[in-house]
Amino acid sequence: MQMRFSAAEQSEVWDRFEAGESMRSIARSMGRSQGGVHGLIQKTGGIRPLAPTVWSDARMSLGRGALRQELFRCLRQGRAQRRPRESARRRARERSATWS
Repeated sequence: MQMRFSAAEQSEVWDRFEAGESMRSIARSMGRSQGGVHGLIQKTGGIRPLAPTVWSDARMSLGRGALRQELFRCLRQGRAQRRPRESARRRARERSATWS
């Protein structure tokens, strides 16, 4: 049976791993298998995952129009960089033409 790590245990594993402690010593001190610690770290390629984003109630209550306005405001400020759909299609056609 596979036992999952609690949020506190995961945080402890990441703190120790980032401090340079070996997976073997982390596993021994926590009473877990080395494979379990290795699997937790390997799941994200050895990079600690970001904390989940917490959305404010005000932001969640925005309607579609307000969300669209916020997106356009971000685009104007250069915070969100998305390629227009037409530009992406044009590049795909150009690439397929070069491979044919």
